[in-house]
Amino acid sequence: VKSSADSIRLMLPVDRYAEKDFVVPIRLEGSTARGEVRLYPEKATVTLWVPVVAYDDVTSDQISLRADASSGSPEIEVRAASFPSNSRIKQISPSTIQYVIIQ
Repeated sequence: VKSSADSIRLMLPVDRYAEKDFVVPIRLEGSTARGEVRLYPEKATVTLWVPVVAYDDVTSDQISLRADASSGSPEIEVRAASFPSNSRIKQISPSTIQYVIIQ
């Protein structure tokens, strides 16, 4: 096989992204505690990289955060359970939370 050109010109469209912050409630999973469970803090700030063309379409109700208490540790990690597929998570702050059980 022999090519007829030494080089080719390739154009790849690149989406521009912008950061967008949301304050979202955290849902506790894996707790078998009897009584009321309080999270500290109850909400976290999620920073997403969002395509500029979809910036206005991304809303906080498309994002959900979870913390798994089944490990038994007093500090538990916050993770994104869902977010828009065209976006990427830059940061969740705080990344860990604490909880108490009120009986």
